[in-house]
Amino acid sequence: NAFWIMAAMVEWILPKEYFSESLVGAVTDTRVLNHLVNKKLPNIAKHLKRLDTTLAPSCLQWFVCLFVTVLPIHVTVRIWDIVLVHGGHSLFWVALGLLYLNQDRILKASNEGQLFDVITTSGSNWDDEKEVVKAILKFKVPKVMIRHLQQHELKALSKHMAALKVKE
Repeated sequence: NAFWIMAAMVEWILPKEYFSESLVGAVTDTRVLNHLVNKKLPNIAKHLKRLDTTLAPSCLQWFVCLFVTVLPIHVTVRIWDIVLVHGGHSLFWVALGLLYLNQDRILKASNEGQLFDVITTSGSNWDDEKEVVKAILKFKVPKVMIRHLQQHELKALSKHMAALKVKE
């Protein structure tokens, strides 16, 4: 059943560009997440700036795999419940919640490799779905705000990709 739920979310909830050849939808969402981290988790944002990196390399997998590779399955299913009820924009709540729960570990990372390791293993520390859901619901960013950020970031990314094609 979990496979069919994931298939339905991919087909009906996620933007079609998520699984295009360039993954432009998922990449756009990692850029939106960076923006939200700047607003909602400023300590992490400052640390990322100090490390001269972004969340994109680490968090792309979260969005593409709907967190199934990072969290225990019983926690993932609870997250999917949230996504099915509230919509695809709630994936950002999940990402912000996981970053919040792992803030201490993230702030201890001294380089991009350590940061990548912390983020890609972040869910393994959280077996209590109630605690994870509680953290997620602290970051209920409105759908309108997320859609606006997605449109803005998609335009910026499209311009960047067009400029790269011209250079070829």
